[in-house]
Amino acid sequence: MLYQIALHVKSCDTYRLGIAIEQVERLYQKVSKGSISVIFLFTFEGIDLFYKHKISEDLIRKMEDLSTYGVKFKLVLPGDGKVKFDEYPFLDVIDAGLIELVKLYRAGYLYISI
Repeated sequence: MLYQIALHVKSCDTYRLGIAIEQVERLYQKVSKGSISVIFLFTFEGIDLFYKHKISEDLIRKMEDLSTYGVKFKLVLPGDGKVKFDEYPFLDVIDAGLIELVKLYRAGYLYISI
């Protein structure tokens, strides 16, 4: 069975994000490699986690670790250069969150809002 999960992070609540990351870590421990695809999509206030540097070093480390397993982290950002992407090499910047959500829905991803 292929697990396809899209986690839409639209708040800057690091507590809820931390719980979601822990759940994804546990999921990767339980399922076989190649049977899961997880994408975190940061939009709305979720952008502020990176834009205003509200995210902890611990969460950044966990995201980096998960990215080595294939978890994708996608971020919609204004083009003002306030986010230094070398601080977050695991992030993929996208132009439009709505288009990405439609693509994920069409691909059969389960949608979870955070």
